[in-house]
Amino acid sequence: MHHYEVMPLAEAQIETAAQLLAQALAGDPFFKYALPDDAERAARLPPFFARNLFYGLLYGQTFTTVGNVMGAAVWLPPGSDVTPERAASADYGQLATIIGREGLLRIGQALDYLNEVHHRDFAPDHWYLNVVGVAPAWQGQGIGRALVQAGVAQAAAAGLPCYLDTAAPDNLPFYQQLGFRVLAESVVPDSRVRFWTMGLEP
Repeated sequence: MHHYEVMPLAEAQIETAAQLLAQALAGDPFFKYALPDDAERAARLPPFFARNLFYGLLYGQTFTTVGNVMGAAVWLPPGSDVTPERAASADYGQLATIIGREGLLRIGQALDYLNEVHHRDFAPDHWYLNVVGVAPAWQGQGIGRALVQAGVAQAAAAGLPCYLDTAAPDNLPFYQQLGFRVLAESVVPDSRVRFWTMGLEP
């Protein structure tokens, strides 16, 4: 397996990385639930991920591959929760337009629910893998692993656990190989979306 170097994403790379995340996650059960129409999902996800990446750039750690942008990950450290001020600076006011009212409602409900699960069950100080994706052409080569490990290393240096949520059961073995284990399995109320929350202790 090739060893990929990762580095912080630059603001100039956001558009490219957002397109790539949209392609990588087009088939993800959560995004299929949020935006059931394939064409609409393909159109709405890139600007959605652009906001996500920008938030990560401002308040977290956003990683990509050195050289070509082949994958991207947003990690959120402790204290990076979305506040109204932060939402404004990351231009989250545009989200209803970007993702559509229904899509935003579904995403919002799911995130609120997962937030409750996290606050109830997990250590308050942790690093959270907000999103990770690798361009379909480059999947299976160790890029995702490198992007995940970049955040894990930061959390480990601070002696903190890492959490992530995935709605794709196919992803479980990938994360388990990196040392994560399933902490909770939950179905988002009023949906058929099942999430697995995984954790890695330092």
